[in-house]
Amino acid sequence: MEPKVKKIILAFVIGSVAAILIALLFRLFTMGSLEVVVDKAGYEVQVRRIRPNPEVINFKLDGTRSSHTVPTGDYAVSAKSSGGSTEKVVHVNFAQKTTVELSISDSADIYSIEPVTSFGAMFSYINDKRLSFVNNNNVLQKRFLSVDANNQIVDLSGQVSQDELMRGYFSSMNWANDGTGLGVSIANQLYETDGSTLKESAIANLNLSSGQLSASISPDKTIYVSDRKTLYKKTSGSESYQKVYEGDGLSVLDSTNSAVLVAERSQSSREGGVHIIRTDGTQNKIDGEVYEGFFSPSGNKIVLNGDLNGIYDTKLKLIQSTPKNNSTAPTWIDENSIIYAGSKIVWRYTLNDGIAHQLADLSSIPGDINFMAIDSAKKNIYVTSQRFIDNEYSFKLFKVGLGSKLKPSALITQLNLLFPYEQEDCYFDFVNFKSNAKPNIVTTAKPESLAKCQRFVQTYLQSYDIDVNAVQYQNNPNDLPINKALAL
Repeated sequence: MEPKVKKIILAFVIGSVAAILIALLFRLFTMGSLEVVVDKAGYEVQVRRIRPNPEVINFKLDGTRSSHTVPTGDYAVSAKSSGGSTEKVVHVNFAQKTTVELSISDSADIYSIEPVTSFGAMFSYINDKRLSFVNNNNVLQKRFLSVDANNQIVDLSGQVSQDELMRGYFSSMNWANDGTGLGVSIANQLYETDGSTLKESAIANLNLSSGQLSASISPDKTIYVSDRKTLYKKTSGSESYQKVYEGDGLSVLDSTNSAVLVAERSQSSREGGVHIIRTDGTQNKIDGEVYEGFFSPSGNKIVLNGDLNGIYDTKLKLIQSTPKNNSTAPTWIDENSIIYAGSKIVWRYTLNDGIAHQLADLSSIPGDINFMAIDSAKKNIYVTSQRFIDNEYSFKLFKVGLGSKLKPSALITQLNLLFPYEQEDCYFDFVNFKSNAKPNIVTTAKPESLAKCQRFVQTYLQSYDIDVNAVQYQNNPNDLPINKALAL
């Protein structure tokens, strides 16, 4: 063998050995120890690294405890049994042992599940007197509706000029704490509502691009709106907007009296970023993709949902990771805890101890959980389920009552199975917002068809042995071309 070839081979061998040694040393100095202890044998335990590099760790218990060497980082450790589930987030440091102790109460959490309406409720606001939402079903698709304590609906989109069909159709709705809403229509108009009226918010003086608007309203009624290129704001009582920030792919997430939270993702970037921009002009930014972000009740903390999932301070410094990436609708209960849905389980996550407890199992609700909100009293969680039936998406709203084991009546259970329903050009939905009022059967049709539709629905109920006097009826005249409305 030529001396030159020998040198090349020797250099290759030395380089390979060095690379292996460096990798081993790097791994050695980025490892820690994680011990999991449970109060009973037989639990199903899962260990997931949240960051960096999310992955599921192969982790088996030896009876009620086990210890493994793992890479440093943030971990979600969960335990599941027939009695419920619990999950805790911990950080594993280099060359240190981290112990996680988990227990599951034998008594299941107390909750009830009750159907509320076959209207597809999205972007909901709920208090004791009304339920307001953007509908996602049938002829009223994307229209803004409100339900009162008598289960009567009001189609607030009917208060909007229909010169352009899509002006009263909504792509999003953002709520202040007192129930003041700010809606963005599909036609890129901005609307304000108090739950009983709907009025257009003037944005004609803005030099808006063709990008889809996003908006937020703060507790002091400051409005933030973005067309994906520019962020504007208008304070309460003012008639004009001020330019706040320019970027690429901007989306307004949430706002307080002193700051606005904005996601940014340009078309050329695989990942985006999150900005907090304060009223004094100062701002902070972190890189990473985020789908949702919400301020805590005090405005001093932020929950982010996406690749940057976690609880942050107002300088966007991570306080604590949360267990689930890309969960559904993380919502603040108080300054110390949030709820969110994941895999049809509603969880309550407490910052003080980093533990998530199962609040409710929603596996009895058909379909996927698409949206979640909590009422102003923090007693009931409202979840929207989504199913794909006959080449169309169907949505329904359910109430999860915390601390209650009341079951829905046989009538409500049956109405939930029978609606929504359509026959010819008649559309029927049920509403059961308040159980102390009769459930409402709402008929949506053109005015000249309503009498015929009323006969249809009563015959339909009687065919299932339902007393036609056990419910109330409401006609909702709709002059919109049905085929166009359904095509949106």
